Amino acid sequence: MDIDSRASTELQLADLFAGAVNYERKSLAGLTSGNVSGSSPKGQLVRYIQQVYSLDSFADIKQYLVSIKTAQTR
Repeated sequence: MDIDSRASTELQLADLFAGAVNYERKSLAGLTSGNVSGSSPKGQLVRYIQQVYSLDSFADIKQYLVSIKTAQTR
């Protein structure tokens, strides 16, 4: 069953967080021309979320209110 993220505030927030993690990782890997240190809205969002949750990056981590785990492929 597919759910449109616009139907739920919680799903919209999850989309923003997932997008920020993806943007930082792609930027650091050189897969996008974007820069998390830059002034783009995506870069600002990455830095804001990291600041709010006292994170240095979106590397895999599990701590209070934050759990990031990279899926492993075989």
